[in-house]
Amino acid sequence: MLRETTSEPAVDQAALTFTCPATPLHVRGALRDVRAQLAITGVADATLASIELVLAEVLNNIVEHAYAAQPDGMIALRVRRSDQKVSCTIYDDGCPMPKGMLPFGAPADPDACRSTLAEGGFGWLLIRELTQQVYYQRISGRNRVNFTISTENKDAVA
Repeated sequence: MLRETTSEPAVDQAALTFTCPATPLHVRGALRDVRAQLAITGVADATLASIELVLAEVLNNIVEHAYAAQPDGMIALRVRRSDQKVSCTIYDDGCPMPKGMLPFGAPADPDACRSTLAEGGFGWLLIRELTQQVYYQRISGRNRVNFTISTENKDAVA
């Protein structure tokens, strides 16, 4: 079972690790802390925005879906930075992904009436668009989502 840590993120040489309760408020705090810690290491603003957006989608999905029946769930997050990429690994003990795999996500129909659009699925499309790699594993009752985002050429995008 995941355990809550104290307020400060642990730094283990090349990785930042965070553990927090699976609540919207704690997810916002984790996102703020990850962004601040990565900014200190010199990650460009555009890359930080992509990392924060992908992490927000993944973490909020965990809160909303994996722990829907477990309000006391915990989320663990490890972030590793290299010169070319940032890798994030997220662990939770909640419900598994449907069919044991990540959703593909589908683009919205631009001609559809906004009120008829289905809820959900668009976040996974966004995650797949912003990451170089994203994968999911369920091992011994634990979910693991891993993704990488390139740190190269992000400032060229305006």
